[in-house]
Amino acid sequence: MLLAIDTSQARPCAAIGAGGRLVACAEAPAWSVDVVGLVRTALRRAGVDSGALPASLAAVAVATGPGRFASLRSGIAVAKALALARGWPLVGVPTVPLLRHAACVPGAAVAIPAGRGRYYVAMSPDADPAAGSVDLAELAGRCRPGEAVVGQFDVATERALFEAGLLPVTVTSTGALAAVAWAAWQRLAGAPSFATPGASPRYATPAVTPSTPRSAPESPGHA
Repeated sequence: MLLAIDTSQARPCAAIGAGGRLVACAEAPAWSVDVVGLVRTALRRAGVDSGALPASLAAVAVATGPGRFASLRSGIAVAKALALARGWPLVGVPTVPLLRHAACVPGAAVAIPAGRGRYYVAMSPDADPAAGSVDLAELAGRCRPGEAVVGQFDVATERALFEAGLLPVTVTSTGALAAVAWAAWQRLAGAPSFATPGASPRYATPAVTPSTPRSAPESPGHA
């Protein structure tokens, strides 16, 4: 069995895969970071004791982004911890190709939620969606009329994209996890795959760290 995790998008999710298919899935509320809880729920739905990892679980696959910093980091951290503790192979799956694969639209534009109505956008396989975010109007301006845009969209966003002259292709959490698992199985079998060994995150929102402090406002009365 394989554990698949995706926290790169608006609704974090986890699944258990076996025999080339997903056995059970679990999805969290938008932007939740309780990845351990997700994994336990997926295990329970697969008929496995959620307090103990089954011996038949043999690998971990995780989406590597781009995505929001806190959510993406939490998913990859849990995947790495489980793989290290059990000696399982760890496979990283980039979010842009996994969405295109799940939607069966290889050359489509991909929009990954960035929060506050903005999206990280990849217009081509070589584009870097981590370079910045756009709103829906900017996204529509980059696309041709009638062009397909792949992502995890709610009903309101689908309507807005359609009204902008675009074709929204929504990928469900189950579809995204199936693509994560498929890419990982391909990689583990030595077959062609867009997955990679290990899991290096692609953060699309930079973190604020002690080495990069925010500028303090200037005190009144000073030049």
